[in-house]
Amino acid sequence: MTKNNILRDSLEHFYGEIIEDYKSAQSKVMSESRMSSIFKKANYQARISDFAKVKKSAIKLEVKRDVASTDLEMDLVDALNRAIDVIKSTCDSQIALQQTLKAKADKERKVTIKEYSHVMNDVRNSHDKLQKSLHNLDIFYSDWLEQE
Repeated sequence: MTKNNILRDSLEHFYGEIIEDYKSAQSKVMSESRMSSIFKKANYQARISDFAKVKKSAIKLEVKRDVASTDLEMDLVDALNRAIDVIKSTCDSQIALQQTLKAKADKERKVTIKEYSHVMNDVRNSHDKLQKSLHNLDIFYSDWLEQE
């Protein structure tokens, strides 16, 4: 397999599976958070599993700089690896939130407003970092595709 094919396959896997699975997991959280679902018991364990699956898939995807031969390709590999790191961190934040919500719902322990606010802030910050890293990756990826 050529270097370009390895890089292309890695990018397609990242966008087509990892990001899509993350969006799906996030969408499930959002749909269960709607007012119409307020009286249904949320399946926190399924949410945790969804985000853990995304993280596991991201961990398996590692792209080495040696698949790059041009400066643009090296920048693309670096941006992809940064996005992979950020999605793993974002999944950790999402899992922490779901674990906190599960503990509160199951009355395992008292969850303070301060703790909940901290976890939600982590989710917001990690989501912002994810959006920035994806934007950066998109720029390098589109430049690379134009060069092909």
